[in-house]
Amino acid sequence: MQVKYLVVMILPLLAGGCAAAGGRVGAAPVPTTICSLVARPDTFNGVEVRVTALVSSDGIEHTTLVDEGCVRRGVVPLIPDHLRADPGVVAFEQAISSGHIGTRGKEIRATFVGTFRFHRGKVPARALTVTQIINMQVRILDAVPDVGVKPHG
Repeated sequence: MQVKYLVVMILPLLAGGCAAAGGRVGAAPVPTTICSLVARPDTFNGVEVRVTALVSSDGIEHTTLVDEGCVRRGVVPLIPDHLRADPGVVAFEQAISSGHIGTRGKEIRATFVGTFRFHRGKVPARALTVTQIINMQVRILDAVPDVGVKPHG
């Protein structure tokens, strides 16, 4: 009788945990692309993802993760305060602020891990709450392109 009671109490807890994590308790982040997040934001809403992206930034307040396949739209990276001392975050912020502020004159590419959120009609509509930044590469450019990214649309 006691075992039955224990099972009855544990099952609701497990079901609640699975629902809260989108049914992915302990699962690895879903590998995807910025273009997929932009094209199907409802599918990824609340999901922990891993994306490799280019960074477009004015170095002040507008930073967006973009992809060559869909450069007109992107995802805003949100970095929680408790991660500001993380080596990946520190390197990322230094890359944006070094040389010409922002990404003018340089290409920054990295892999971002975090939870994707989609809020139709809000600014930003598509955001990634970052938990990790890895594999960052910075390349200085000879010419300075303007890709005209719309981070919030």
